[in-house]
Amino acid sequence: MPRENDRISFCKNRKQWHKSAKTANARCAERMIKRALKQDPPSIYKRNDKVLVRMHDDKHHEPRRHKIIPGVIIMTNLKLHRYKVRTVPDKDKQKQIVKWFSVKDITSETKAAEGQRVNRRKTKLHRQKYYILNHMLIIWEQQIRYDPPGDGNCQFSAIADQLSRFAIHRSPQTLRSEIIIDLRRNPVNRLGIHLSNFVDNNNFMRYLRQMQKDGNYGDHITLQRVSEMYNMQIIVYSTLGPQATRVISPTGRYEPNFQICTLGILQKVMATIM
Repeated sequence: MPRENDRISFCKNRKQWHKSAKTANARCAERMIKRALKQDPPSIYKRNDKVLVRMHDDKHHEPRRHKIIPGVIIMTNLKLHRYKVRTVPDKDKQKQIVKWFSVKDITSETKAAEGQRVNRRKTKLHRQKYYILNHMLIIWEQQIRYDPPGDGNCQFSAIADQLSRFAIHRSPQTLRSEIIIDLRRNPVNRLGIHLSNFVDNNNFMRYLRQMQKDGNYGDHITLQRVSEMYNMQIIVYSTLGPQATRVISPTGRYEPNFQICTLGILQKVMATIM
């Protein structure tokens, strides 16, 4: 039988566990919302834009029964993606309503207008994403050749694209497998230092097991090893600026006679450059 002190202690801990779980769920939901907004950014409306809003029909109790009403945006809250809309009364003498709406309940008056708005939004975000990198590439007279999807295989996809310029054709999966096999056979760098000194907890076998899985991002170890395997230099341009540009070479220094592979990095997304 549990003692009274144990029961009291359990009740206190249970409240703390519930509070911690609630906080963790809120953080998880916030991350999911941010990820969804990043993948599919919502449209942005301005004041005085004419829109259509979706409202629940109070005369019917069905949860999915809605009616579409024209309106005009009079106030915006872009941080929460909410808009204050003043509805336009129709011929049935409907009362004018001023209410805040979520962006999911708002659309343009026509499908074509909404499509143009979405395209403008995506174009703007794409330009913001590559603004620094594009500015650097203009200075160095370069351009983006291939922008791989950010699915965790971006480093291997970008390197595979660059290898094709030298008539070396590898898929991202094959390239990843070849790098892992080579790391297993020769787990030391060019100075003879074991690579376990450069991974978490010095557990190199666990690192290899994780890295061989599809969708795991490549790192400095895989980048250095592919440079040594194919005896080529890799120049990595960064959105942090020219001071963050790195040269990966089999010898550890720039070699003018080596083939050059050029990559661009934006956080965890790789791009291959002409």
